[in-house]
Amino acid sequence: MNSRLAAIDSEILNCRMSAESFKQFSLPSTYIHYVTFFRYVIPEFVQENRVLYLDYDMILTQDLLPLFEVDLNGFGNKSCCSCPSKRVKFFIEDAENGYLVPYSETMDEDLLVSQMADKILFALESDLESMYQASYDLIKHYLKPEMLEAWRKLLMPIR
Repeated sequence: MNSRLAAIDSEILNCRMSAESFKQFSLPSTYIHYVTFFRYVIPEFVQENRVLYLDYDMILTQDLLPLFEVDLNGFGNKSCCSCPSKRVKFFIEDAENGYLVPYSETMDEDLLVSQMADKILFALESDLESMYQASYDLIKHYLKPEMLEAWRKLLMPIR
């Protein structure tokens, strides 16, 4: 894979981490795994001006290249939880499997930060197990066995 990625000046780094590396982080809940903190050690392994961190459970529907042009306004990172496509929006159900924060380009930044902080704290105080279950229920049709069966049903008639 890295030989293919070399053509676009990219590579996959195999960075091995263990729970021992994250003992200094305080986990606010037993539902939050140390893997959550992987994004914070990226600078130890990647020497680039920008890095795009994607969680393993993200569903991508568009080209990500424009993200590398986003103005970070002096911040070390930016993150978001938004689904601009109406057909994808159902993957985040507010207060069911996450929290949505209204956003607009003209929104006051202090207000946005305050609202995001409120939602993060609210999430940490919520029943995360039921949120995990709600997320699973929303995406279970996209899991590998279900997708394989859908492809079989589509392709078998034309075989």
